[in-house]
Parts: sequence; C-alpha cells; structure tokens
Amino acid sequence: MSQLSIRTFVLVGMMLLASATPLAQLSKADSEIELDVDMPHMILTPGESMNLTLTIHNNGSSIETYDVEIDSVVSPPPAAWTVTPTSNTVSNVLPTYNSTLTIVVQLGETATPSDNGMFTVIVSESDGTASSTIDVYVSVAIVYNPHLDATGVGDQGLLAIDPGQSVDLSIPVSNFGSVTDSYLLSVGQEPDLTGWWANYSSGGSSNTTTTPPAWSASVSDVLTFGNSYTSANGLSSMLEELLRSADSPSNTSDFTNGGWTIADHWDDVNTSGSAQNLSLASGVWDTVIVQDQSQIPGFLRTDPDWLASKNGSVHLADRIDSEGAAMMLMMTWGRRNGDAQNPILYSNFTVMQDRLEQGYIDYRDNISQETSAEIYIAPVGLAFKHIHDSIAASGGNPLSPTSTFYGLYSADGSHPSTSGSYLAACVLFAALTGDSPVGLTDNTTMDATLRLTLQQAAAEVVLNGSSEYTYPWESSGTIQPMSQHSSFPAGWEVRWLDDQIENLSANGQETATLRITIPSDASPGATGIRLYAGSLFGNVTTSTLMIVDVQPDYDLQVDFLNAGDAFLPGEQTNSSVRLTNTGTTDASYEYTLTVLSGPCTAALLTYASSLVVDASDDLAFSADIGSAANVGDVCSLRLTSTLASDVSVSFVRDFSFEVDRDINFTLQGPNGAVVMDP
Repeated sequence: MSQLSIRTFVLVGMMLLASATPLAQLSKADSEIELDVDMPHMILTPGESMNLTLTIHNNGSSIETYDVEIDSVVSPPPAAWTVTPTSNTVSNVLPTYNSTLTIVVQLGETATPSDNGMFTVIVSESDGTASSTIDVYVSVAIVYNPHLDATGVGDQGLLAIDPGQSVDLSIPVSNFGSVTDSYLLSVGQEPDLTGWWANYSSGGSSNTTTTPPAWSASVSDVLTFGNSYTSANGLSSMLEELLRSADSPSNTSDFTNGGWTIADHWDDVNTSGSAQNLSLASGVWDTVIVQDQSQIPGFLRTDPDWLASKNGSVHLADRIDSEGAAMMLMMTWGRRNGDAQNPILYSNFTVMQDRLEQGYIDYRDNISQETSAEIYIAPVGLAFKHIHDSIAASGGNPLSPTSTFYGLYSADGSHPSTSGSYLAACVLFAALTGDSPVGLTDNTTMDATLRLTLQQAAAEVVLNGSSEYTYPWESSGTIQPMSQHSSFPAGWEVRWLDDQIENLSANGQETATLRITIPSDASPGATGIRLYAGSLFGNVTTSTLMIVDVQPDYDLQVDFLNAGDAFLPGEQTNSSVRLTNTGTTDASYEYTLTVLSGPCTAALLTYASSLVVDASDDLAFSADIGSAANVGDVCSLRLTSTLASDVSVSFVRDFSFEVDRDINFTLQGPNGAVVMDP
C-alpha cells in the first residue's frame, strides 16, 4: 500500500487549506434589496437535506413583493445538489422590514467532495428593476464509513454448516463514505488500526489509549427488535457511534421489518432455526431493545392487537432472560398531529403520547408480574414530548414547520427524521449507561445548536425524569454480559483470506473472502461471529454479526458381541446388540428387527432408547430357533435404527449367528460296592 502515506498527506493538506481559507459570502446587491443567509457555507453528508434561511431586507420606500429563483445559467448548483425554495414569491414586505424564506438544499446519496461548489440565489422586485443576488457555497462533508454486509450469507446472515465442512464466503465490503478509503478487516475483535500504522510507518507515533467506562462491559453488545421506526436513519448504528464516542468498544445490531409488532418478533424468535432465534441463542447480547408497532401500545386493553403485543412481550422477556440478557422496551412517540386513522383515540400528539406511555408501562408491569426477567423502558417518546412542551411553554408553536419538534419527523409526520432518530439514540445511550450524552461527538451532520438541544433533552428526560422509570445502572446489580465467544470453539478456523481492502473509492464495493472451517467433531449449535472493518484513514470501525449454526451429525455404531450365546434348535434365547452414539449430539432412536434368512424368528424386547454422545447401551432381543434347525445353520438378522425426530435419518446393521449343537450326556457310576486294594 505504498500510496497510503501520500494520500493521507494530501487529504490532510487539503483539509488544513480549507480551514485556513474562510469562504466569503458574496452578494451582488441593489441598495433597495439586502440579502443574507443563515449559512453562507453549507456542509452536508451524502443523502442529507438541510434548510437554508434566506432573509430579504426591504431598504426601499414602498411595500414590495419579491420573486426568488435559483440561478440556472451563470452559476447553477453542482449536479449532485438540488436547491428548491419553498416558495418563489415573498409578498408584501414593508419598507425597512424583512421577511424570510426557507430554501431546501439536498445532496445526492453518491456525492463526493468533487461535487463541492456554489449556487446563486436571485431576488428581484416583481414590479420593478431592482435585483440582488447572494452566493452560497456547498461542500460534501468528508465522511469515513466502512460497511460490511453479511445478509447474503445463508439465510439473512444465518449459515447452516456441517461438522467437518469448510466454506469460503464472499462478503461485500462497501465504502459508504464520501472519500476514497482503505480498510483493515478482522474477526472477533476490532482491527488494530494503530498497530497497523505503527508497522507500516518507520516513524514513531504518540498514540494514546483510553480506558473504557465502567458500564462498558454490560453494554458491549446491544440487539434491537423493531420496525421502520428503528431502521429509519440507522438508529442502531447511531447508538453504536455514541457508545464508541464514550470510549466503549460496543457493538449493535438489529432485526427490523416494516410494521412488525412485538407479537411478530416473538413468533419469529419462537420459530426453530429462525435468524432471530439463533441470534439470541448465540451467546452475544447483553441487552435486547424491543420496540412495538407505533399505534398498538395505546389501544384499549381488550383489543386483540394489544393483547397479542402484551403476551408477546412477556414471552420475549422470558426468552431473553433465559439467554442471560436484559430487555429494554423502547417507548415510541406520538405522531406529530395525532393519528388520522384513530382520531378519537389519538386526537393530537399529546393525547397519543400519553396513551403510548401508559401502554409501555403496562407491558413492563405484566412482564415483571409473570417473569423474573430484567426489564426496563427507554422513554424516547418522553424526549419528543419534552421538546414539544418546552416550545409551547415559551409561547412558541410546536407545529410550526420551523420548530425543533416539527423537524423531529419526516414528511409523513410519523417516522423520524435524522434529528428524531438522533434524539432516540441519545435517550437509549443515557438509559443504557447512566451517562449524559451531552458533548458526545459523532458523524451525524446537523447544526451544532440542534445537536446540543437533542442531547440535553435526552439527558433531562432520563437522568432527571420521572421515578416511574428505573434503569440498569441504578439497580442493585448491573446488566450481566452474556458469555461471548472471545475465541472460537476449539478447532475452528475463521479468518479473512486477505484482510486489507486498498483504495476503495467512495460508493465503491469489493468482495472479501471469509473462510470458515468446522472440525468433524464440532458440537451442534449456534455461534455468533462478529466481522469488523476499520477505516485506516478515518480511524472508525464498523461491524456486523453473522450466525454459524453447526448442524448435528448423527451416527450410531451397532456391535453384536454375543455371537457365543447358545442358540439351540427348538429353544428361545435372549441376547443383545451393543449400541454406541458416535455422533455429535444426543439422540433418541426407534428400532425394528427383521429376519433376513435362516430357521429362526426374532423380536425386540426394547423398541426405543435415548443415547447421549459417546454413550453405549445394550438392546435386548429374543431369538426362537426352529426345532428342525441343523447345527451350523445361519440366522441373519437386520436391525434398523431410526432417529425419533427425523425419520429420514436411519442406520441399518446386519448381523448373524449359527445354530449350536445340543449335547446331552449322563454320567453313570457302577452298581454296588467297589473294592479297591491299597
């Protein structure tokens, strides 16, 4: 990788140059129209949109109406950018007064820093000749974002493999960042990026290490069961980034399906062989976050959907507890304007939020009454309410399109925007750790003031909120980490054939090969394998989890060790065969015995048995030898052993014995006295 140091130097040099050269806000102004914007230089991440506020000052002497347009001829926006005024007209601006207009700026998902540039806003009097322009610079944020996708392996990341099998898996490695990057891959633990650079460079470095916080061990792996409310904007990844920003080497993952309820997740967890079932059984997760469908928690307690979610939450909590993890319900938020589908039940945000809150409390209380599970609530919806109520208390309108509360939602008024998901991540962080998210840094691009507002709201709700809620960090004990596979089971080989991806362009993808080899005597069951990709330039690491489900290997050894038993014509003899479980899992078998040939009949005395691995048992049978049988005749028998749980698995063993000679004699002594001379 001889080009790495050169590229790093060039990139750092460009960043230093950009920071040392401020961008001027250029304005070509008519004296009667003065323009300014709240962000003369906008920096967005690919796929992000942001609102720009344009202020028009009327310095003239009459009431004016202005036409607003984005220059499409002289200095149009770069191709990756879409710039749209919310209105093309600003009406009736009084002399010496001003008016504002929102301009929506959106950056394409595949944008790179080569798409940096500027656009010009033109404001003209509708009935006059006065016109002014203002230039706005736009830049693509430098984002480092490696991504691994193991969902193509097996069944959505669940790989069934047989003992003794070796497979090479193709894992897509993508650059979701905005600049070319190089990655270091690892399995089971984060790649040593610092060590790689130390070995790569002949120069020394003064890398510092940080000590993980005290709560890190109990929040090292967090799984989320949810739907589109949690998949939107990558909530799980946001939470992981916040945890890592606090110096905890935590990992997160999720199972999300649009519209799914808690009952749906329980049904899937309760399905043998499902990805969610095996993920829980893999021994990875410390905390499992569970989110219900957005309307059901506030339904009437007699509603079938509410009852199904309540029962599902109880069953899920019990299963999660049996795997050694804690369960945290994620209370969702009321819809911005209430729920048009349920206008009586949910007439507005406040009413809906209050009903949702009580619903999650009732779920928790039922779980506590019916199980011994460790159960908590992350009150995300209360953070939405905190922001809503704070705006209303200050005399503002929470439903104004420019308000922070309004901006928590996407266009449908239900799903979260980026800021809504970020608020949820901050609440989850505080609920899991007991630490304040205020001051944490991350790659989520948003206004610094907005970021702080969301962090503070989350901290206030969790750390200074109602005593109705308890959290793991204030309990007598802490969440106990599940037993993780710090190393893989003995004899396993799990490794990347090439652990480096070099110079992967933004939005590019390459395939890395992961080799998994399982020894022939491997025990059946699910094992979680965490795959990592670390950015060598951005010093950030991402991970994904796949599950390897070792299939049971059934094998049964049958030995006839009693061929020396007396099998006599006209008689019945009891004998046995020795059965040994030489497979990799305990098994139960059912048996049948048939006569293939010979002057005999046979019947089993036992028709079924269960054998643990490596255990032996004697299977008794009786043989009746025909009275007309001759010495040396051979009776051939066949024993068929069928797996009780799967009739397609069976073992057939033939054995035989010979008919023996029946020798009878009597010892006859002399009649009368016998005289013997000395």
